[in-house]
Amino acid sequence: MGTPADATLSSLDAVERGFVLGALLLGTADDAGAAASLLPPSRQRCAAALAALGALPRAERLRLTGAMAREAMAPLPAGLEAVHPEQLAAALAGESPATISLVARAAPPAARAALLKAGGAERNAETAADVVAGAQAAGLLEPSLVAELQRAALAPLAALPPRPEGTCERAALALAHLPAAALLVETARDGAAQLGRRLAEAEGEGLGAADLLLAIAQRLPVAVGLTLLDAADAHREERAAGPRPPREVPPAPSTPHRR
Repeated sequence: MGTPADATLSSLDAVERGFVLGALLLGTADDAGAAASLLPPSRQRCAAALAALGALPRAERLRLTGAMAREAMAPLPAGLEAVHPEQLAAALAGESPATISLVARAAPPAARAALLKAGGAERNAETAADVVAGAQAAGLLEPSLVAELQRAALAPLAALPPRPEGTCERAALALAHLPAAALLVETARDGAAQLGRRLAEAEGEGLGAADLLLAIAQRLPVAVGLTLLDAADAHREERAAGPRPPREVPPAPSTPHRR
């Protein structure tokens, strides 16, 4: 069973989790104003998470810090297996079959198969395997080098935070963890543009709002995802511009009085 800190952390997106991790590693997590520089609602979420972590015994606090550090340093973005094939293909465009094979080699089976197929390495599996085997035999494939290659090749893909336990009140976070078919149904309900505007409004000025919406879009076909992101961007721009002042109506010209 999770701790109160686990429950508080489950409401954070990947960028907010990175902020909390940074505060823990820098030793500023116990400062009362550690999250004061953030805009709402990230300020409240991160402050609550830091307070919950501060109340934990040292061993439990270290456990959660280690888990977040491993998550942040993972060479493969979390949730990779749920990225739409079109989005994977776009991210891997221009990479050679050998590079894609290297990127996929440490991925879970489902993600590995998706990467090889999206990048076209599936058709050249034997050739790519020979290149990889030759590099291994020559001692050129240090694990750290492969990890850096994976991070670089998959940098366009947004990582997902861990799936929240129980009911998630944050709509964007709940949507990001839906199965592909269910996400498509939710998107089609009001249309991608309307969904993008609604999520942008709900997320406000959150620290990781843009990344979280990108993660949702990357689980949809490219055209649908772009529609969602464009609408979210337009909504943010309208909100930043503020309400337009009412247009002044010039007075009607006076009619000369006839005697």
